[in-house]
Amino acid sequence: MHNNNIELINDFLSTDGNNTLLINVVSDDISSFYDLVIRELANKLNIKVTYNVNPYDIESSNDLFINRKINILNLNNTRH
Repeated sequence: MHNNNIELINDFLSTDGNNTLLINVVSDDISSFYDLVIRELANKLNIKVTYNVNPYDIESSNDLFINRKINILNLNNTRH
């Protein structure tokens, strides 16, 4: 059981096989906070973080020198 979102993110990053994280951007402040949390946790776990605008930009090939890589997609929910 997860007590908070930071533990949930840490568990996600710690699990092999997970390599794409979708973030729903609610506000700039919340987005900045989670960006910092993800970068710090990824740094501790030696995971390279790549930010993608388009899901088609995600590379599925493995890098010879990087143990793990996580792709982050920021989603903006805007109503027109």
